[in-house]
Amino acid sequence: MVQLQRLIFNAISLGALCLSSFAMADKGASADEAAKELANPNTAFASLAFKNQFKSFEDDTELTQTLFQPVLPFLLDGGNKIIFRPALPIVYDSRNEESGLADISFDLVYAFGDTTPGTLFALGMVGSMPTGDDKVGGGEVTAIGPSLFYGKMDKQGLIGAYTSHIQSTDEGDLGDAGKLSVTSSQLMWINFASGGWT
Repeated sequence: MVQLQRLIFNAISLGALCLSSFAMADKGASADEAAKELANPNTAFASLAFKNQFKSFEDDTELTQTLFQPVLPFLLDGGNKIIFRPALPIVYDSRNEESGLADISFDLVYAFGDTTPGTLFALGMVGSMPTGDDKVGGGEVTAIGPSLFYGKMDKQGLIGAYTSHIQSTDEGDLGDAGKLSVTSSQLMWINFASGGWT
């Protein structure tokens, strides 16, 4: 079973290498312009992202997770956007020799157009739905909360912070053990290099 899990994980990782930078860009956009837009959390480009996470424990067991997160922007008048980013986590747990889909989470933001040149701002919500397999710790907790992104972008790069708070609204059969109240911030600094690299 563990060998099958590793084979599946390796296949997904290879797919991630092939697809992680996929984006729909204007035909006239240069590599530098496309890289700059893809680095922008308020991007107008659709993209597919794979994130691999590994955890090892003192008892020599491992937990591996692949997170598939597409970015789906919807353009509005005035340069504003609605951006939906669902996250589908696939868990490979060697501790219990179980694999499966964990709870699906998402963020949905309203990104304001370029009201002040170089300023990025978005308000929205984050959530988690109990859709996961209980064998990998999913399927119980429903949670929701607010999110905020603020950043500055110029020719050299981008600096910003994405802050969110998620609070459980239903803990299912877990009761108090399933209560969730997490505030997190993702700080970012991206330097734009030439040739389409960030």
